[in-house]
Amino acid sequence: MSDLDETMLPEDRLMAVFTPADSGKAAPLAEGVTLLVGAAGSGRADQLLASARALEGWTFFHHAGLGGEAHNPDVFLWRLLSALRRHCGFRDPLPFDPAVMREALPNWLARAAASGPFSIVLADAESLSKGGLEPSLDWLPEHLPEGVTVALSTRPGPSAELVRERADRELNHAPDEDIAAIRSSLRALLDDAAATRVLECLWAARDGLTQAALSSLCGEGVEGTLQTLAPFLRSDGQRWILSSALVRELAASRQLADHGQRQRLHLQLAEHQAGSSEPDSALLALWHLAAANQHDQVIEQLGAPDWLAAMTRAGYRFDALRYWRRTGDSARLSARFQALVERDDLPAAALLGLIRLQFSLGGEGVPRDWFTQGLGRAVIEGDELLQATFLESLGAHSDTPLDERMKLLGQALDIRQRLHEPGHPALRALLHLLAVRHEEAGDLDAAIATYRQGIEAVEQAAGSDSPELISWLNNLAGVYKACGELKEADGLTRRALKLAREQLGRRHPTTASCCDQLAGIHYMSAQYETAEELFREALEITEGAFGPEHSATAACLNNLGTVVDARQRYGEAETLYRRALKIRLALHGEHHSDTASSLHNLATALEAAGKGAEAEQLFRRALDAWDQVSGQDSPAFATTLLGLADLLRDRGAWADAEPLYRSDIEIWRQLVGPEHPHTLNAICGLAQLYAAGDKPELAEPLLQHVIEGAARVVGKTDALYMEAVSTLAALLRDAGRKPEARALLESALAAHSAQLAMLSAPAQKLKRLLDSLDSSQPQIH
Repeated sequence: MSDLDETMLPEDRLMAVFTPADSGKAAPLAEGVTLLVGAAGSGRADQLLASARALEGWTFFHHAGLGGEAHNPDVFLWRLLSALRRHCGFRDPLPFDPAVMREALPNWLARAAASGPFSIVLADAESLSKGGLEPSLDWLPEHLPEGVTVALSTRPGPSAELVRERADRELNHAPDEDIAAIRSSLRALLDDAAATRVLECLWAARDGLTQAALSSLCGEGVEGTLQTLAPFLRSDGQRWILSSALVRELAASRQLADHGQRQRLHLQLAEHQAGSSEPDSALLALWHLAAANQHDQVIEQLGAPDWLAAMTRAGYRFDALRYWRRTGDSARLSARFQALVERDDLPAAALLGLIRLQFSLGGEGVPRDWFTQGLGRAVIEGDELLQATFLESLGAHSDTPLDERMKLLGQALDIRQRLHEPGHPALRALLHLLAVRHEEAGDLDAAIATYRQGIEAVEQAAGSDSPELISWLNNLAGVYKACGELKEADGLTRRALKLAREQLGRRHPTTASCCDQLAGIHYMSAQYETAEELFREALEITEGAFGPEHSATAACLNNLGTVVDARQRYGEAETLYRRALKIRLALHGEHHSDTASSLHNLATALEAAGKGAEAEQLFRRALDAWDQVSGQDSPAFATTLLGLADLLRDRGAWADAEPLYRSDIEIWRQLVGPEHPHTLNAICGLAQLYAAGDKPELAEPLLQHVIEGAARVVGKTDALYMEAVSTLAALLRDAGRKPEARALLESALAAHSAQLAMLSAPAQKLKRLLDSLDSSQPQIH
């Protein structure tokens, strides 16, 4: 196992030994959650496993009653995510925090289901528990995507009732075994010292034992004893384990009922594993020491250089973190790690393992000097790959001065280009990091060049149809979008969407994300019809993957509402926004950024539909939420404040609106400066207030300021520029200054026609206003 997948644990071996190719009686299973209730040792696991294997697709199996850490919900979840990653080729790193693992699972299930059906079998679900009082079911999502089957077995009793609440159906169970006969036969064998010794060693072992290990622990004659015990064991031909939770209970019912005897047995197994050359023997020795409550030895082993160097393996790191967490909170652990670093005798590999441990713990970041020390050690040792790794980490560290980051990353790139083939995964990852750093530094030309270099590397290594290209293409499109080059962004995002549909499937969450990104570009280009089609596709995929009450579904509803709102279908937009708000209130409560965003959007739709009173209430609720979430000096608060000011202006509450405009202008000036489009937009709103309130002498200079600033900052085809021109032209016309109004409008329309072939909606408004100058009829704006 050790050489195959660095994320695997000893429990993977344990489950592999349990699962022969042909076991149990198959029963009909269907998508969703199926429950099977039966007594321990009655063949429930075999029946569920055989039933799952009869379905199309692959099967993940976990038996929580087999000992070791099989009962640990976090170990179960790690194994499940690791299996999804392995079977589906996910490139995501496995999360180490249990809460993050649970949060990630619905997305991973949806992505896996898009590739084909699969089953999750959890036997002895009542044993999957940290406290031991009730089964842990918080890993099981409320919604399962199409193609996912979950089958659970449990003993009768309170645990079965809890699991039954989550099940869609229940199977009838016909026991394969005579439980009373098993108890009687095994109890008789427990009178034999050799049989008892073998059973107890297998009970204490984390992942079973080989015959050679049993001979070492139990003495000669093990082969015959194993034959005698065969009805109560499982074997893959190399390792032996106890066959069920019932057998485990009976095996521990004699001497192991004494806690001290259990400790002594674990110490014997720890000593055996310490001297063994079998895979993961160091990991197993540490586990036995922890089981024997030898905390001082565990801490000493955790800080050993060889063990720290092994922390670059994800599975080892996951296991070690469980021991570290038992020794104290994150601050205490960081102090322990700092003391290890200060010993100044750790090899570079051990320092890297320690750094990854600290990073995986979350909480406090990794001090920069740890990386510096690791780089120095790697240079002394002449390990260029480790040098590149530390250089990359230093280049990405938040405490590294900006002018040094690109230099460090460039040094790492030189090493990797010398040591690796052009398409090597480590080189591609570094190119991605470089591109992101260029983007963050505002060097968009360098970011574009680096993203393109990375795309070429992926194409060379994996082909032009590799799904790995999707994120690269979308990232590059994002840079072009930031540059205002929507045509380039559109082409890249179209290619990403095509790859997602063809390589990942039309039900894959990444396909939904690509739809969303392309729809956003079309929305910015005022291509509302195609934007709506893409937003609808994204919603359909997302709701199928995560269910109707998921946060991702709410985000899609919000996006679709935005384009429907832009198409002036305000009633439909209101329905979409209300549904999104309902989901977000249920998930997050009132004071959350997503909820505040939904309150704002629903308010704008209601305002457009003429429901001003309710819109005002929602704007004020959104302001209160933003105040709690991000403060009154945030862009989000300022945006909603402007929306409320506009609403009050349009409702004729000019005295209430004016101070809001002035506050909003001041917030934007502090945040982005006096000539930023957001500041100019707020000034334009105040000018329109004065225009509506018959104060043209106050409105005109403000509008002139906006027109001049917008022409410099965003250009004469921008909606802000044309809105200010429209408002000022109407003022000039109504003041009898039609020649000035005509000149202003003709200049704006000429600039628009010179750059765009078709008149946009704001330009059409200017054209109508120009045509009205020769009309004696009053105009409505």
